Amino acid sequence: MKEITYLPNEYLEEMDCLGDAEFGRLIRGLLYYSINGEEPELKGTERLFWKTVRNRENRFAEAYTKKCDVNAKNGAKGRQAEKPNGFF
Repeated sequence: MKEITYLPNEYLEEMDCLGDAEFGRLIRGLLYYSINGEEPELKGTERLFWKTVRNRENRFAEAYTKKCDVNAKNGAKGRQAEKPNGFF
């Protein structure tokens, strides 16, 4: 399970028309979506931003997964490296 959700600072400016409650529902929905993949039921103005937020989260989640895969492969290569002569 992914334990991080990308929350760019631009959201403050991009969504400045949302009140605190609407913004909070949107971010809470994003966090739940990040954990379980379920779309939130947004009823207020925040629903207009959902697709943009969801698509951005999906892109960052995919990039994060790819980075983890590359790091795992590189780490496995390091464990398999031969020891130089003279060392045990």
